Amino acid sequence: MAVKYFWNKDKNNDVLVLRGVDFPMVIQAISQGDQLADIEHPAEDRKHQRIFIVRIRGEVYAVPYVIDGDARF
Repeated sequence: MAVKYFWNKDKNNDVLVLRGVDFPMVIQAISQGDQLADIEHPAEDRKHQRIFIVRIRGEVYAVPYVIDGDARF
């Protein structure tokens, strides 16, 4: 079953301005094998989240996400 990715457009724009990367770049990195890890979120109040560790243009990023069935937010 294919994973579907969803994100908030405003948050995506904010991340692009602040970090120089956006969520489509994260998905591309994952699909190209540049996902380094998929870990539990360490914060007690964020146990419903996980974190993708991905490499994009030689830099490493931690990207929190939520699982909902086949979807990732």
